Amino acid sequence: MNRYQFEDLISLYLENGLSLKKRKEIEDFLLQNPDAKDLIKKVKANINHLENAPRVLTGKNFNEKLLNNISSNNFVDVPKRYSSLIFGFSTSNFSMILGLIVLLFFLVNEITSPFFDTEDEINNTFSMQDKSSNSTNATNEKDVNLEPVKNLTSADNDSAKSIKKDYSNKIQFVND
Repeated sequence: MNRYQFEDLISLYLENGLSLKKRKEIEDFLLQNPDAKDLIKKVKANINHLENAPRVLTGKNFNEKLLNNISSNNFVDVPKRYSSLIFGFSTSNFSMILGLIVLLFFLVNEITSPFFDTEDEINNTFSMQDKSSNSTNATNEKDVNLEPVKNLTSADNDSAKSIKKDYSNKIQFVND
């Protein structure tokens, strides 16, 4: 038996509502756990305290007077300040909250949407910029057709690649 099972059966044990087998299990548990004995003493003291508590008495017609008071007061009238609420908010507060929700939706949409949908749009944007700059500067100069790199995300043309050095010949073990 564990402590939780013991705590569930305390009141039945004190009221002699358990079978002999369960009662024996609880008594064995009490012998093994001195804290459980203290718990039994505290529960007995609480039961005695409640039995000796003074009784509160009401008048014979208490219920009738209470029901008459309840029926005479009309609780149906709702104050005017609560009648114009939208989901529990005043109209000004509700409009501010609604505006913030719309703003939040707009910001999330702007942050999560990509700047360009496809790679073709990227290439078209760069080639348009090149053509416009070439048309303005093409008075006596040769037409230079600058085209951007087709695949900007390619790892094959990465200029930031560094050559890894081999340090395996410089490693020395401790016991060599």
